[in-house]
Amino acid sequence: MAKKEKENLELEDTMELDELEESTEEDMEEEVPEIEDDEEETEVSEPKEEKKVSKDDKKVAKEAEKEEKKADKEAAKRAKLEKKAAIINRKKELEKEIDRLVEERKATKDKIKRKELKKIIKELKVERSRVGKRDTFLGDVSKEMKLVRWPKKEEMIKYTIATLVFVIFFALFFYALDILSALVKGWIK
Repeated sequence: MAKKEKENLELEDTMELDELEESTEEDMEEEVPEIEDDEEETEVSEPKEEKKVSKDDKKVAKEAEKEEKKADKEAAKRAKLEKKAAIINRKKELEKEIDRLVEERKATKDKIKRKELKKIIKELKVERSRVGKRDTFLGDVSKEMKLVRWPKKEEMIKYTIATLVFVIFFALFFYALDILSALVKGWIK
């Protein structure tokens, strides 16, 4: 990034110097009348130099762009490597914690404490397996499905009966309306 800024500043300075040189040359041309043919030749050669300078400026700008892209790619690679290192470190930390809890579980004689430790170890193993993995849609769905409170058998029976009663009631209601509308239509004709 520092190289890029330096090159941009150098490019700007070069362009400013070129503009100053052009303006002073124009001022000088206005003051001095054209007498000799040699001056005309120098004037003709100056635009060619300007074209060369502008081509050089373009080359410098392109090189600066290439270096910037290269620096961006290197920064992306470094970020990726740092992310991988962080994932590996997190997994190592979790493994150490799991090992410590396993040893504590082996040393504990209390059954309740052992069950709690077993549950914590299981959660840590699940977390370790998920470290560094991207969340997917189906993974999120499965997480949400675990949070759902499913109805019990008695509740399901009640809800099913209520649904069937309402469906039958409204089916009969609309059937009766259909028959009445047919009778009214028959009386009108």
